[in-house]
Amino acid sequence: MEEKLAEQLKATEQAYEQERQRWQHEKESYQNLCTWYANTFQYQLGCLLVDALRHPLRCYRLPAALFRLVKRYKQQQTDAKDIESSIPKSDASAKGMIDLDFLQIEYASGKVRQTGVAIIIPVFNAYDELKCCVDSILRNTAAPFQIILINDCSTDSRIEELLSSYKSQQNVMVVTNPRNLGYVKSINIGIQACNTDVVLLNSDTVVTKKWLEKLTIAAYSDERIMTVTPLSNAAGAFSVPEINADNNLPDGWTLEDMAKLVENQSVHTYERVPTGNGFCMYIKRDAFEHVGLFDEDTFGKGYCEENDFCMRVISKGYENIISDDTYIFHHHTASFGHKKQKLLRNNYEILLSRYPQYEYLVKNMLNSERLESIRQKIKRETAEQLHGISGKRNILYIIHQEKGGSVKTNEDLMGYVCSQGWNVFLLNSNCSTLRLYQLTDGALHQLQKWDLAYKWDINSLYVPEWRNIYYNVLHHCHIDIVHIRHLYMHTFDIIDAANWMNVPCVLSFHDFYYICPTINLVNGKGEYCGADCDSSSGRCQMDVSQIKISKNVPKWVAANWRGPVADILGKINAYVTTSAYSRDVYEKIFPSLKGQIRIYEHGRDFLYPREYYGSIPDGGGKIKILLAGNISYNKGAGYISELIDADKEGRLEFHCIGSLPESLKQKVKYYGRYIRDDFRNYAARIRPSYVGVFSIWPETYCHIITEAFSCGLPCVVSDIGTLRERGIKGGCILADLKNPIAAYHTICKISEDRAAYSKLCDEALGQPIRTVADMGKDYMNLYDLLLTEDQDV
Repeated sequence: MEEKLAEQLKATEQAYEQERQRWQHEKESYQNLCTWYANTFQYQLGCLLVDALRHPLRCYRLPAALFRLVKRYKQQQTDAKDIESSIPKSDASAKGMIDLDFLQIEYASGKVRQTGVAIIIPVFNAYDELKCCVDSILRNTAAPFQIILINDCSTDSRIEELLSSYKSQQNVMVVTNPRNLGYVKSINIGIQACNTDVVLLNSDTVVTKKWLEKLTIAAYSDERIMTVTPLSNAAGAFSVPEINADNNLPDGWTLEDMAKLVENQSVHTYERVPTGNGFCMYIKRDAFEHVGLFDEDTFGKGYCEENDFCMRVISKGYENIISDDTYIFHHHTASFGHKKQKLLRNNYEILLSRYPQYEYLVKNMLNSERLESIRQKIKRETAEQLHGISGKRNILYIIHQEKGGSVKTNEDLMGYVCSQGWNVFLLNSNCSTLRLYQLTDGALHQLQKWDLAYKWDINSLYVPEWRNIYYNVLHHCHIDIVHIRHLYMHTFDIIDAANWMNVPCVLSFHDFYYICPTINLVNGKGEYCGADCDSSSGRCQMDVSQIKISKNVPKWVAANWRGPVADILGKINAYVTTSAYSRDVYEKIFPSLKGQIRIYEHGRDFLYPREYYGSIPDGGGKIKILLAGNISYNKGAGYISELIDADKEGRLEFHCIGSLPESLKQKVKYYGRYIRDDFRNYAARIRPSYVGVFSIWPETYCHIITEAFSCGLPCVVSDIGTLRERGIKGGCILADLKNPIAAYHTICKISEDRAAYSKLCDEALGQPIRTVADMGKDYMNLYDLLLTEDQDV
């Protein structure tokens, strides 16, 4: 009887086990079916519409969400069994356009700015690797973060000393386990020690520039994404250029060289994958609410715990992706040594028992055409660079759409930088429109145009719409350096965006805009104020029509301008101006800049031979003075009138190319507007004795003087600021702005002295003129320094 009962019990147990396995199989099939269905177009569309009905306040998101959904599923694979999908994005340099979702990057950056990201690093020995890892985080991370170091009872005595040295860092937390708990329990402790998004990071990794910012943007490119894994040299299926291999860096390459190559080849496809890799994995906080923590009871010391976690993510209808623009170096097995194979084998068997479909999904991942395309492109680019084709850096120049010397000089600089193998981008503004260009084959090609809902205004220094565009341009164009040639017609958001993206900024001082938006520092009395504002100045002179300040300018500047400007100046990595006088004025107003401003004079290339194109004054005859440029009041229109009035004998004959007030056009010979390359032709035609520069403000450089010297023409310049600084070097007569009669007599006296005039001409021809290459080399050295140094310069 007992034997029969035992047999019946055994049979019942077998039947129960078979039924349990069948039920488990059906459950998994049902989960797979639900996962597949949750990824269908119909289901996603329904969710969007239902969400819009339930939450009317969110309707503003619907158009962008529908656009993403339609675009995504146009690219979906036809194989219904493959639950993977991708979101293709445009390659700016290849297709000339950028697909932008303003909300995505803004939301990601805003969220991280508010909460930060916790970087969890379990520690067990590996002293050298750990130090290298933490130092790379501190060096290469601009976004707010906290490092949580979990010491799992390391046996190396140096570890405790190293961890203690990091405790002084405000954003570093050290947790010491009471006993060796293993990798998975350690990361769970770290996850529970914070309430933010996290990055699981092995202690044997080295992170690269902008790594956390790029992972964050990828994570928030779709609300269903829960985990993000970067590419690496040694991370199994995430390895490049060879999959499942430990790829050494090419000889002579730095880690940043490889990271930049990976970033440049990216088109932000963010390939969907069945699993991430724990060597470096970004996880949204929401993921833990949906699927719980890592399974520490099952996976013990580590390996396959991230695969299990990611499969649970998929089972809940969420996604894991690869950030194909991020590259992290992995020393591999520094923590676990020779135990890896045994741990991996045991845990992998458990993983397959839970998810029989796992191998099928991984096979699809390994055979993914998009991932293979990424690897092949990196392999090809690496081979080309090893054969002498240098890797390209990407630089973004910021300027307005106005005309003038700063715009032309910027074009010269961009041309030189492009000739040195860099990808050169330009973002300019006319207050209501932003345009993005790339310089290729010697011409600017427009990539994108934004007609802005919020027009630029000097009273609105930060505007979300502008900030979104700046973020997207920096991200999609893989910008390495931002060079702000001028912030006029731009909001200050570009600096915050670059800071968050860990992109160094260079700021040029082409005028005094950052001291006062009047730009020229000419007060209400029509005098140069020297940046010393007083209430009597009132309505100061405005040479820029787009800047409208309705209130008392000095009071407005003190209350609304210099404070915010001082804030952004503190976020700049390098400052450049073109004269010692300009540097001194900025250091006077902003003492924190003292000793930090570089002086790089502008460069010009002239196609014509450098010789004398003027005419020697003939005794008591006419003295021809050529005026060039926009001769406004601040550029000396009033002073020129005073000179003409002082000329009772009719000795002076003024000629003008450019623009003039109507009141002056009757007193001079006016030729209309000109382009800068025509200066020599006009000089040869008019044959002036002098070129006049009578600005009532000190200028910061003055291209007209350079053009005059290129033609061997002496100048008459205002005895003020940078004009004086250049004039005392030779080839110039200094004109007293407060005494036009004395200036008139000086001009006549020198013109009547053949030897004195010849000396001026010789000095003008002898003044050195820097070439565009001279200027470009200075800036290239600065750019290289910013990209290679770990700190501001």
